[in-house]
Amino acid sequence: PDWWGKDLPVSRGLYNFDHFSIEYFGDTDVARQVLRGGAYDYNREFSATAYSIGYESPALSDGRLQKAHLATQAPQPAQGFVFNLQKPMFQDRRVRQALVMLWDFEWSNRQMMRDMYIRQQSFFSNTGLAARQLPDAGELAILEPLRGQIPDEVFTKVFEAPKTDGSGVIRDKQLQALELLEQAGWKPEGDQLVNADGEPLSFTFLVSQNGMDRLLLPYKRTLKQIGIDLNIRRIDPSQYVNRLMSRDYDMIVTGYPVTTSPGNELLNYFGSAAATDPGSNNYMVLKNPAVDTLITGLVRANTQADMLHYAHALDRVLQWNYYWIPNYYPPGTSTVWWNRFGIPNVQASNDEAIESWWEMSTTPLTNQQMTAERISRGKPGGPH
Repeated sequence: PDWWGKDLPVSRGLYNFDHFSIEYFGDTDVARQVLRGGAYDYNREFSATAYSIGYESPALSDGRLQKAHLATQAPQPAQGFVFNLQKPMFQDRRVRQALVMLWDFEWSNRQMMRDMYIRQQSFFSNTGLAARQLPDAGELAILEPLRGQIPDEVFTKVFEAPKTDGSGVIRDKQLQALELLEQAGWKPEGDQLVNADGEPLSFTFLVSQNGMDRLLLPYKRTLKQIGIDLNIRRIDPSQYVNRLMSRDYDMIVTGYPVTTSPGNELLNYFGSAAATDPGSNNYMVLKNPAVDTLITGLVRANTQADMLHYAHALDRVLQWNYYWIPNYYPPGTSTVWWNRFGIPNVQASNDEAIESWWEMSTTPLTNQQMTAERISRGKPGGPH
């Protein structure tokens, strides 16, 4: 009550709770059930299915329980299946492009994730750093000196991840992939694709977490139909960390934090010097002088305009080299809470900002009750 900063402009309207506690549950199913039982107020949900149907109840119907996607414009981590580029079978861009083409995101999203997720199109998802238009004059001035070192598409096309109709039948993509693979030297022999030395196209996906099989098994089936063997190997977390550090894997799933003001951390993710550094996050084992040049330019940029030009150029070069199979991100923070809080009519678009909420009632209110309560307090507008 006597905090010296409570009336400062940066503090007014925030920190509306005298006491704030966080309960951590190691099991998300338990956390979900405990919330539904009313033992705590607010939960961030990470399961699309659970968010969509896991809270169905009379309380949700009448508004005592609320759910929404908050922070819809927040930067989203970049997640994807990354290739270990030091492996011989992944060193040809056409092979990587073919493998990207064969992961059916639309079917997986519809069948397993309630059509909730958005496909990654960028390494800077949901930010102005993402290259979503053709390069302008400023970017072209950066890219032209790299012509011949980077894919030609960088100059003429906006990257779009391959898209299917969601039916699960992607014969057209398989035929396109086979054409690319044949150009790269892989030809059918029996029920396999083999190179000039008779070696089959085969690789292993290394995982340590539960839940990946449902995304990988359909992919494994699709690849097998055209003669590619995908093996899925799950190991314990300590082994997994050791193999990451020694770059002892073919493919993994990983993510990269995204900010609106990137800097030296990009060298850790994509810089050549970090490729074989056991402590780095360059899990692609990426060694590309053009990428190094663009990262250096971004880090040294003196204006926001220059930073954006370098970020867009970097994004294009990473996209069109097919260094990963881009995954997906949610349309915001999937959030569920008991309806006993006031929420600002104008909410933060890039943060959940629950420090700006305030207590309206000691017990959850229905939508009708909350509307009446807000009117009685002189705060028009219904619940969130």
